[in-house]
Parts: sequence; structure tokens; C-alpha cells
Amino acid sequence: MNLIGRTLTSLMPEGRFAHLSGSPAVDDEFWYKPVGARGTSTGIYVSAGNSLQSSTVYACVSRIAATFASLPFNVHRRLPNDGKELARDHRLFSILHSDPNDEQTAFEFWEIAITHLLTWGNAYARIVMDDKRNVLELKQLAPHQVTPKRDPATGLRFYECWINRNLEILFDDEMFHIPWFGGDGLKGCSPIELQRRAIEHEMAASEYGARFFLNSGPYRYLAAPGPLSPTAMTNLLDWVMKKFGGLKNAHTMGILDQGITIETVATNHRDLQFLELRGAGVEEIARIYNMPLHMIQSMTAATNNNIEHQGIDYGTHTIHPICERVEQRVHKALFGVREKLTFFAEVNLDALMRGDAVSRAEYIGKRITSGTMTPNEARIRENDNPLPGGDKLYIQGAMVPLEDAGKQLTAAAPQN
Repeated sequence: MNLIGRTLTSLMPEGRFAHLSGSPAVDDEFWYKPVGARGTSTGIYVSAGNSLQSSTVYACVSRIAATFASLPFNVHRRLPNDGKELARDHRLFSILHSDPNDEQTAFEFWEIAITHLLTWGNAYARIVMDDKRNVLELKQLAPHQVTPKRDPATGLRFYECWINRNLEILFDDEMFHIPWFGGDGLKGCSPIELQRRAIEHEMAASEYGARFFLNSGPYRYLAAPGPLSPTAMTNLLDWVMKKFGGLKNAHTMGILDQGITIETVATNHRDLQFLELRGAGVEEIARIYNMPLHMIQSMTAATNNNIEHQGIDYGTHTIHPICERVEQRVHKALFGVREKLTFFAEVNLDALMRGDAVSRAEYIGKRITSGTMTPNEARIRENDNPLPGGDKLYIQGAMVPLEDAGKQLTAAAPQN
């Protein structure tokens, strides 16, 4: 525990941790066992831990996380006149761009971090520093391992962390914490917790479909010519389900004697609008994550004319705000006070916002001919190598101020 120059009055031995001796560790299986479905309307309990069992939640979260993780995360040096250049020599460049720690790649680290952010509402990583307080690594922590707290006497924020079943206390400058919106200033709100009802209904519809086929289709009952004892009814049902229940016994031939018949209650899923219900559930969850439907393989509203613009909208309104959230937290937590004046981190969204080849070529052509982009800058953006002589700015020579229009022709006309 690092308590250099800092005191937490709430961490006295006789204080807050005395009750923990008889409690399971925070990563113990005890906390993940079913606790019932109280407070749910369907009997299905949804939490950040099991929400990825929903195919729609999984599709939204995995797509956003993979998109963010695939984008280059660079450190830049500020130049005069608001310019910038890649700062490959900065120690944080490799941590953010390629090697956050000795176990993970940058893609793996950011994919897990954004998954935690979109389910638990918080992403955590321990900041490992050297003696000079330079950042060496970011060690990822699972959200259920960490509890943000504030000392009531000093107002100091700290984190209770269960690491390898041991409780450790990390202070604010030792923790890289990305919170989702909302919350109490200490931690973000989980979108799963906030929108549990919508996810619960989508999972219930999926569960209904699974049970429909598990029980071999429509609702049925056995009709007997006379009364049966409770024991006889139980034995008969057990035998019928064992013999004919489930997909593996579908269409099995059987014989019922003593006048017992099987009656079927017609179930029309078209009248129940079951498919419409499933589709509405997909849209509801996609709305939570601001996810265009075509990005999660729901093509009902997609056309060849609008799908490109929906992709750009995905980059603008879904990915870009997350990038801003992460960039600002990196700037606040990982850069020194003086470094913030010279360096900054930025996620490169160019690859995501490129659009189609024709529009991109038109845009780049206009940038080059207007003198706002060099040919080599355009080539690098298109993943081509720079060429000699391509670092100059060019502009169309035919353009002249309006008040000078015609003067060149007048000056060049022969004098009689």
C-alpha cells in the first residue's frame, strides 16, 4: 500500500475492513451464483456480467470495441501554428499504440477496456511507474475487482482493488479509470443496469423461442378418459417428456393406451408477432448503443444508397464520442503537468471516415489543388509511400481575385 504523504482515516485497522475477514473475495464464485430474479418482469435477471449472452448486446459491444481497438492510437507533439507531428520517441507512444503491458497487445487491451466500459460502465487499469513516476505499463483490471471510494475526512479519492485475492489500495494517480456518463463523480453508470428492462425483454423472447423448440413445438396436453391420481399424472408426464420431448425426440413414433390422447393448442407465431417482437428488441438495444442496424447484421432498413452514410454516421456519432472520452482521460491521467503543454494523444479516425473511393478522390483532389494538403500527405493517408518532391503545397494558378479579373488580358493586349 503506497501511503507516501497521504492518509486515509477510513482505513484504520479497527475500521472499514474489519468486516471483510468473513466475506468471500470480490472475485469469488460466490458473487456470480444465481440470486433469483426479483424485480424482473420475465424472471430473467440481467447484469453487466451476463448481458453478453444477448446476441444483440454482444453484437453491439463487440463491434464498437473492435472498431476502437483497430484504430491507431498515437501520441503527437504540438508544433507552432497549431501543427502536430507523431512523437514516436515519447514513452507513451508504444504503450497506447502497441504494447500497453508485457501480456497484451494494444488491440487486446483496448478491446477489453471498451467492452468493460460498455457493459460495466467503467474501465480500469493499474498505472505502473518507475522511480521517477514515468509510466511504464497499464495493467488491466476487471471492473468487479475495483471499487472507487472517497475518504470522508480528506476528500481523497482512492480505489479498493482485489488483486490475486488480496486487497490493495490504489490512489487516483495510480489508476487509469475511464468512466461512462452519469454516476456520482466516482464511477460511471452501467448502460446495462440503466437499460436492464429492454435487454431483459429481448433475452426473454430468445428464451421463449428456445423453449418452444426444446419442448417440441406448440403447447399440448394429455387428455385421459377418467380421473388420474397425482402420482399417475406425474409419472405419465415424466414418461411422455422423456420419450417424446426435445428436439432429439422430435417425430418419434409412440403409443398411448387406456384412451389417453394428445391435444394440441394451436400457436400462430404470426398472430403473436413473434418475429416483430424479436426485431423490436434488436432495435431497442441498438438504440442504447447508438448503433446503426446494418452494423449488427440487421438489414431491414438498409439500402445501397444510405448504407455508406450510415457507416459515416457510425463513426461520427458512435465511435468519435468514445474516442474523445478516452483521449481526455489519457491526457488527464498519463501525461505530466508540463507534458500536457507539448504532447497529446489522439485516435486516428481517418480510416473509419474515408467513405467511398470516388468521394475520397474528389475530396483529396480539392485539398491538393486548394493548397491545404501536400501530395505526400495525401499518399500517406491512402497508405502509399511518399515520393520525392511531394512535400510542396500547390494551388490552381487560374484563380485570381475578382477585382483583378481581366487585367492580365488588358495588359497583354497589343498597343496601337
